[in-house]
Amino acid sequence: MNWKASTLIGLVAIVSAGCVSESSPFSHANPAFEKYYNGPTAKSKALEKSFSGHTRMTYEPIHGTQVEYFSPDGRTYLWYPGNKVVLPGLWEMRSYTMPNLDLTNINRPVLRVEEVIPLCFQYGKKTYNPATRKHGDYWSCSIASPRPITRGELRRGDIFRLSERVKSPFILPKDKTTFTALLKQCGDC
Repeated sequence: MNWKASTLIGLVAIVSAGCVSESSPFSHANPAFEKYYNGPTAKSKALEKSFSGHTRMTYEPIHGTQVEYFSPDGRTYLWYPGNKVVLPGLWEMRSYTMPNLDLTNINRPVLRVEEVIPLCFQYGKKTYNPATRKHGDYWSCSIASPRPITRGELRRGDIFRLSERVKSPFILPKDKTTFTALLKQCGDC
């Protein structure tokens, strides 16, 4: 094995050393990443502000269409496909300074240190995610996009009144849709 390959393998091992959580390497349950935690930063606060007080709709084939209201108090209300009830939970953004392996030029890999901001959710013990086959009561995180609208739609306010409901406005299908189409079907939104 040449020195480039061994260096690359070593760097990948360093970068992935803390990735032990199945839900996310940034999961709050993963102490390996706590040493990288920054606390709130200007960048994480700005990104958090773009979600806070907004309703976001995303579509991923594994889940289908999901609609979620992000309350400014850190609570979230998820309308999940097939559910008869709105699922309350918690949300937050965290900031980590992490090593990142840049493989743009495979012959000259570069290890950079960058700020990473995951969007994290926690739902209750009695919840179950059919896509991941995991029960709730743990923080699940994914990298937050600075432009959440690229993966769906984002509108100011609780447009489906999810924070006021126990029951879903109606059974949400998995199919990709739009806010406009859903609002037409919602009799009391």
